[in-house]
Amino acid sequence: QRLFRGHDCAVRALAVHHEGELVASGEEAPAAGVFVWSAYTMTVLARLDKVHAGRVTALAFAANDRFLVTAGGDDAGSYVSLYDWREKRLLSTADAGKQAIIDLAVNPHAPGREVEALSVGVRHVRFWSLSRGRLVGAKGTFTISNAGSRTMTSCAFTEAAGPGANGSKGVAKDVAFTGSRDGRIYIWRGTQAVSSVKCSSGPVFHL
Repeated sequence: QRLFRGHDCAVRALAVHHEGELVASGEEAPAAGVFVWSAYTMTVLARLDKVHAGRVTALAFAANDRFLVTAGGDDAGSYVSLYDWREKRLLSTADAGKQAIIDLAVNPHAPGREVEALSVGVRHVRFWSLSRGRLVGAKGTFTISNAGSRTMTSCAFTEAAGPGANGSKGVAKDVAFTGSRDGRIYIWRGTQAVSSVKCSSGPVFHL
């Protein structure tokens, strides 16, 4: 067993790059920071200081290995930020509202330097994109009649697209999923929830 010992306060968020080596961890502190480190060597690759006031609640690597999306804040409100972690440079930050953000996901199919992200939390579903270098959020809307709790505890984008088994069409690239506090999984196209299914008697913590 090996331990990363860069933090000197509570760790509240963790993300692993899809290739397996890069890890980002965020802390709870008055000026909460983020470490990016190697899962192979435990060495620090970058330290981002004063990322959020209060706590970092969620992290996600973008489709490339340069950009890191962060979420966090304090009792006054939440923010979503985009960093070029290799350059230790804040690219954009946006007000995400008063409610706490619980989870973040990025679209792995976003081309090149584009960023598409999804944040969820207490009565919070918001889709993020880059417009002229700035993060812009669009609220998710529930268009289905059987919507339950609007508090989401997890989220994910489709990992793979293309033909499915036996010649089926598979899953489209623009599909996102959110898991709710009352055990539902919602399926999203664009910014609209198009269907849901009850899968648990308790919260869906991971997708």
